[in-house]
Amino acid sequence: MKIEVLKKSLFANNEKAAEENRRLLRSHDVLAVNVMGGAGCGKTTLLECVIPLLSREIGVAVLEGDLATTRDAARIAALRVPVIQLLTEGGCHLTATLVQAVAQEAAAPKIEVKIDGEDGAWFPPEV
Repeated sequence: MKIEVLKKSLFANNEKAAEENRRLLRSHDVLAVNVMGGAGCGKTTLLECVIPLLSREIGVAVLEGDLATTRDAARIAALRVPVIQLLTEGGCHLTATLVQAVAQEAAAPKIEVKIDGEDGAWFPPEV
């Protein structure tokens, strides 16, 4: 009896989107930083400390992932940097296909560092 392995077919679209996202960001010389950690561990607080320092020298934007609220995105917006809220609707991480929907905006030439404050990765961990 042959056992079919579905991993490739389940993640193929996401892996393709991740590669397209990486290619897009590289073409605009955008460094993407993924801030990962459990809920309430201080990711947004870390961003609130780091973004003012970074934004003095370079362009910074944030893709903020959240299960259901925009509270963290509002905190980041108060720092006067571009922020895009991505609601995962119960998912624990951003998928590459979800990020792809806003990747063009996130890769704007004036942005040099893109920070993702989500519990999981939007690019596979090997990136």
